[in-house]
Amino acid sequence: MKTILDFEASSFSGYPVEVGWCAADLSSGGSALIKRCPDWGERDWSYSAEKLHGITVERLEADGLPADEVVALLNQDIGTGEVISDNPEYEIAWLATLAHGAGIKPTFQFDHRTLEKHLFAAYAKAKASPSWVSPLLLPLTIRQIGLVHHRALDDAILNALKFVMLEVAVAGDRHGEQVAEALRQERIQSAQALLAAHGRRP
Repeated sequence: MKTILDFEASSFSGYPVEVGWCAADLSSGGSALIKRCPDWGERDWSYSAEKLHGITVERLEADGLPADEVVALLNQDIGTGEVISDNPEYEIAWLATLAHGAGIKPTFQFDHRTLEKHLFAAYAKAKASPSWVSPLLLPLTIRQIGLVHHRALDDAILNALKFVMLEVAVAGDRHGEQVAEALRQERIQSAQALLAAHGRRP
């Protein structure tokens, strides 16, 4: 099972401030605020980025975990699995920054291909038509879960939902609308449970 990972950062060229991850089927996941390492400095803090994700320097100092604890948490939860994202270039760079600050190597492999390429391959393998699922279904599901853009776990879940739509399409093709909708509702509950257990704090 692929794991989808997302970082929020201090700026485009800065350092990671939050990481969120979840399995593509939303069966597991987690998130952590990241305390700034001393060598990351203050110069790479963007108040435009802060306005997007809503995470302040003070919040990181109060609630963030040290980098080594964050990498250890990722390694424990993901193990040697495969990690993907919608923007691997940036996510890989922020993971490298985190790992360097922690002095710990990730145990998992980060695939350089974009999430869209993985999704296209998954649709081709499943021989399911995306047209079976209404284009309004993903936005509806996002609203029902209550996702907040630019928070790490929320964004990871949002990307996982693209794979969930494939699951729904396959269920609809094979078993009909009732089974497909039941699966969608199950995945909504899984996403809400992840957010309740590991998600953003006010």
